[in-house]
Amino acid sequence: MPHSLDRELFFIVLQYLNDENFKEAAHKFEQESKVFFNMKCFEEMVLNGKLDEAERYLSAFIKWHDNPHSLKVFFELRKIKYLEALDRHDWDKAVEVLTKELKVFSESYKDLYNEMTQLITLENFRENAQLAEYRDNQSARMRFLVEARKCMEANPLLHGKLQFPNISPARLKDLVNQGLNWQHSFCRNPKPRVEIRTLYADHNCSNETYPSATPSQMLFRASAGSAYCTLNQSGVASNGISSLMLHRPLPPPIVSGPSSLPAWFPRVHSTSHPLLSQGTSNLIGAIAHQESRVPVDIGSCSRFRTQGTSNVMLSPPASVPGSSHNLAVQSIDNFSLMVGVTSNQEQSLPGSRSPAVRSTDDLPTTVGSTQNQGTSRMSMDVRPNQTVTVQSSNDLPVTVVRTFNQGSSVMSLDFHPFHHTILLVGTNTGDIGLWEVHSSGKLYSKSFTVWEITKCSMELKISLSREPINPVNRVSWSPDGCLFGIAFSKHVVHTYAYNRGSNIQQHFEIDAHQGGVNALAFSAPRGKPCLVTCGDDKIIRVWDASNGVKLTDLVGHEAPVYTVLPHARNDHYFILSASVDGQVKLWLYDMTGPRIEYNAPCSGFISMAYSSDGRRLFACGTSKEGETVMAEWNEVDGGLRRTYQGMHTNVTNAVHFDLSKNRYLVTGDNHHIKYWDVDDENILLITDAEGGLPANPCIRFNKDGSLLAVSTDDNRVKILANINGQCFLRTTNAHIQNATRIAAEVETRSQSNATQIVPEVEMKNAEHIELERIQHSPMPVPMLAEIEKPDQLQALKLCVPLQPDKVSRLTYTNAGTAILALSAHGHNVLWRWQRTDRKSDAATTKVYPVLCHQSSGLMMTNDMIGVNCVDATPCLALSKNDSYCISASGGKASLFNLLTAKLMTTFASAPLAATVLSFLPKDNNIIAIGLNDSTIRIYNIRQDEILSKLEGHTQRITSIAISSELDVLVSAGADCQIIVWSGKTWEILHTQYIPTQDEKTSLGTANIQLQFHRNQLHFLVIHERQLSIFSAIDLVCISQWTVGEPRALISGATFSCDGQLIYCSFTDGTVCILVSYSFRLVRRILPTAYLPSGISPPISIAAHPHLPNQFALGLTNGEIFVLEPLEEVGKWDALPHAERGSSSTRSTAPTVASASEQP
Repeated sequence: MPHSLDRELFFIVLQYLNDENFKEAAHKFEQESKVFFNMKCFEEMVLNGKLDEAERYLSAFIKWHDNPHSLKVFFELRKIKYLEALDRHDWDKAVEVLTKELKVFSESYKDLYNEMTQLITLENFRENAQLAEYRDNQSARMRFLVEARKCMEANPLLHGKLQFPNISPARLKDLVNQGLNWQHSFCRNPKPRVEIRTLYADHNCSNETYPSATPSQMLFRASAGSAYCTLNQSGVASNGISSLMLHRPLPPPIVSGPSSLPAWFPRVHSTSHPLLSQGTSNLIGAIAHQESRVPVDIGSCSRFRTQGTSNVMLSPPASVPGSSHNLAVQSIDNFSLMVGVTSNQEQSLPGSRSPAVRSTDDLPTTVGSTQNQGTSRMSMDVRPNQTVTVQSSNDLPVTVVRTFNQGSSVMSLDFHPFHHTILLVGTNTGDIGLWEVHSSGKLYSKSFTVWEITKCSMELKISLSREPINPVNRVSWSPDGCLFGIAFSKHVVHTYAYNRGSNIQQHFEIDAHQGGVNALAFSAPRGKPCLVTCGDDKIIRVWDASNGVKLTDLVGHEAPVYTVLPHARNDHYFILSASVDGQVKLWLYDMTGPRIEYNAPCSGFISMAYSSDGRRLFACGTSKEGETVMAEWNEVDGGLRRTYQGMHTNVTNAVHFDLSKNRYLVTGDNHHIKYWDVDDENILLITDAEGGLPANPCIRFNKDGSLLAVSTDDNRVKILANINGQCFLRTTNAHIQNATRIAAEVETRSQSNATQIVPEVEMKNAEHIELERIQHSPMPVPMLAEIEKPDQLQALKLCVPLQPDKVSRLTYTNAGTAILALSAHGHNVLWRWQRTDRKSDAATTKVYPVLCHQSSGLMMTNDMIGVNCVDATPCLALSKNDSYCISASGGKASLFNLLTAKLMTTFASAPLAATVLSFLPKDNNIIAIGLNDSTIRIYNIRQDEILSKLEGHTQRITSIAISSELDVLVSAGADCQIIVWSGKTWEILHTQYIPTQDEKTSLGTANIQLQFHRNQLHFLVIHERQLSIFSAIDLVCISQWTVGEPRALISGATFSCDGQLIYCSFTDGTVCILVSYSFRLVRRILPTAYLPSGISPPISIAAHPHLPNQFALGLTNGEIFVLEPLEEVGKWDALPHAERGSSSTRSTAPTVASASEQP
């Protein structure tokens, strides 16, 4: 399947060939490109008796042995050829068809084939009873075509190939004309009238003089004062009305205005491919990318749009002097070539993100001797003439803090994706265990049994009758943490539903593979929960994770498949698989075969893992000869980017490895645990975890990298922790003691007063109360976590160059190189960081940004006529390419060009007032507008058309969040209601009222804000007295954090870019930094740390899109503060060196009053 844009180009070329009546060339192109099966052409061939030609055309798309649908079509077609030969008494042809063409179906249609051989002995084959109704060849062909169409429509290999898309007439010629206009717009000295005599080279105006063109001849406007080009009859471009365009209506003349945009710009962003903008160098060119459409002039204004505004386009503007945006036109490789960037060096591309510079604390420090802290022995694998460096042990989990006995040898481990102390364990006896790490308590235990023996295959029944033990091969959690799966070494996969604590239920059982099930993994392509399995039968299978129904078989490996790795990039989903013969394949979720195939660096047991940002692929393989290779791969061709040194040889079993965020690799090798920095091939650290490890122990990081689980020789599991993990477990223990005490008090009160209700504490057993409070209540924080002095962080103050005016809305650009603020009086102010000394131009506290458009005196100011600033609801949205912003301040919504500061258009005029604005991620020309009349309008700027009106709220809309993963829009209103809308039909999928404990917030005054997590499955709900995380799939509250009554109100909150932290600001100037999902408080920034002159509390907050430890605050006095941790700390959830040594003495065990946090 070619790249989506290439596919569209193929259709455009086909349209051109058919328009020019090149029928034979068109049919040949259809067969070679394989993008469109021309059913009309096929039917004409059959009806005209050109059966051999029809079969050749059909064979270009499918083969007779592909599937039952293909088999039936080819058989019926060849049967028609055979009967027609008999009917005209062409016995030689009939014998040839029977023996050469129909012979291949003798196994599939054995009885029917034998009967057909008897027909040749008859003078008239209609003497056969089954063919008595055969009248003539034409009617037989028509009956065949009816059945053939049904088979082709059901054939998955022809899905999407039977319908020609709806393309505007003469599209190729239009594109050529537009391309000429675009080239002409960049001429240094554009001529008023142009003739282009060739298309073989780019156009550039010559010094010749031409007569001027009339306004009626201007088909496309290139730029103010420039000329316009079209193709004339002889293939020469000129300004005249081209004969190629006469069949189309002539657009009205366009008058250049001060706020007009060029009518055509490159259909690319500032990088050659959207994936490159993420800074990755190992891209898969096979993953199709659907670019947003380029808008054209809108034309006249409708009622919803304000009259008198200029025409609008949202394509990236041309480079502006002094701007860092440069247009780069680069080609996108063909999908079928599977081309990606394979350079080992970081690509330096406009708009791409450079790797963040590590802080001083994260840099390796030389270690000259073995460290022994009394809890773990660490040693260095030093070779002659080698300098060994290690990172601070505070960052690596090397200290043994917990040990628990599983009872049998551990085969697989996996931590819960959000509750970082819940560990799933599978053993060699088929037992599974679910452990709470902080208490070493087992929440759930289950031995292997077949749930429904009647549904099992006979092979499984025989195998279990001989040996009832079924060892576990792999355990895995689903991405949302609601399911976990178990892959057994004999046929079976079990899945369980998990709903916190020990509430675990059997979900479904499947007899998945013949032989062992070697691996399983959950995924959610297009929001549909799936389970991917692989096994000894060389097959990969995709199952519906909601009911266990098989969706797809992926067949192509020639050896048992050992690993499957589902992954997603942007909106494109694929599966990587590796078999024991070293073959690696990339699949899409269909049955069309692998899209990429290559040989891995070694054969045998290969495991793979992506970094947490999804940009880098790592793999560890162990061959049958015992050779182990761990490397960073190029996912396109399997090339080695980096091979890590220090692996033991002569390994007897598969070596387990894991990856912590984007920082560390770890393996269990030669009775030790070995650590590497992902950017350094030399070994970083070795520890034996106090001894007792098997030759190749199972290992697994938790998702924040603070804990590491490792199996032991004596059927136990050890938990290793870094300094953050130790601090977390200590505070958790103190929290449990208080939770137990509170539970006892609740029980006492309930006995004395049965009607008394204690908020947020349920009358359950003590263990369940403890677990609920750990998962849903914020963790107490030690005193050392407070930042109260300016020298304890890095801060940069930005000032609005106007009168003091509160910063109502604040956002970073998507590239992370600028900050855009909207003040209460409607001023849009942009600060941009400039690249200095060849370093990154990302936002930083070390360099003061440039205030854009200050020299020109242009101000991007919203319409404020007749608007009361106190009652207005400011709103702001950025386009994906950072070139445009839409904002409103109670009046008309304004569209600004951020590069020129020019107003492009306004819309949503009184009495309607926009309260929320959001660009749809799939199309930059469509926006969702939340209004003060409680409705949401889906508005197409390019066509000036309201596509849909969403009604469901009863008060004004306060927030909109959009998930491209699930294709849903989530809205919140002042009525405290959340609604999930389908992105396809705009129907209501789910609705829920926010459960708040704030009785002071009356209905209609709530200002609820929403933000999606980076996984696009869960979203954060910000209320002035609580934070909640909901699942967008079923609108269930996953976790919640409540602010205590005496404290200030929440003024804003946001996820960090990696989704690991939540930054929460309060009206008293305090900022709390919390761990996502658990809401564990890791830092509290007091206002005295960044507001030494006094209190001017923040009312808006924004997180950097690429740097997880940077955020910005907008204050009521118009100032903006950009905050980062100290360089020696590097991240907010790490401790300074001065505090680490005394953390045990300075930490206290605070008491917990109710279930709310006291920030």
